[in-house]
Amino acid sequence: MKICKTCKLSKELTEFFPAAKYKDKQYYRGECKECTKVELRSESGQKAQQKYRRSIHGHTMKYSYKKRRRETDPFHKLQENLRRRLRASLDGRNWRKNSKFNEYIGCSKEELIKHIESKFTEGMTWEVFLTTDKIHIDHVTPLSSATCIEEAYKLSHYTNLQPLWALDNIKKSNKIE
Repeated sequence: MKICKTCKLSKELTEFFPAAKYKDKQYYRGECKECTKVELRSESGQKAQQKYRRSIHGHTMKYSYKKRRRETDPFHKLQENLRRRLRASLDGRNWRKNSKFNEYIGCSKEELIKHIESKFTEGMTWEVFLTTDKIHIDHVTPLSSATCIEEAYKLSHYTNLQPLWALDNIKKSNKIE
């Protein structure tokens, strides 16, 4: 038996919505199902539901927009991958990233796309790059060979980038070829 905080009646636990389970113990909401339903039908309850739905859907929409953009815009995917790779390299050495993508990449969006495209080998297309993980963007001289932060930025320059098939890039690892 449990007493509802709203109607102050003593009711069976089956009359309450579950709230949480902690260490094999089940907890229940303070209001009974009946009072909860009445609250949700009220104006303030409906506003709370709308706010909750907006927050959930807003997050979902933002995530799906980013995912869709990664799947349709080659520059966006390139940019995200290169930023992530440089950040990981710097973080591994406790160096702080202090430059913007456009500054260290050394060219415009169009020039970067053209540069990568000019190095495509047979079978490489932007569609394959976007829809599969078969093409990697490789640093000719690996970022791991940098001995200082300035050198890491120089190695992130677009002239040090090339597209490679994923298997070839994995085989190459961090070797200089």
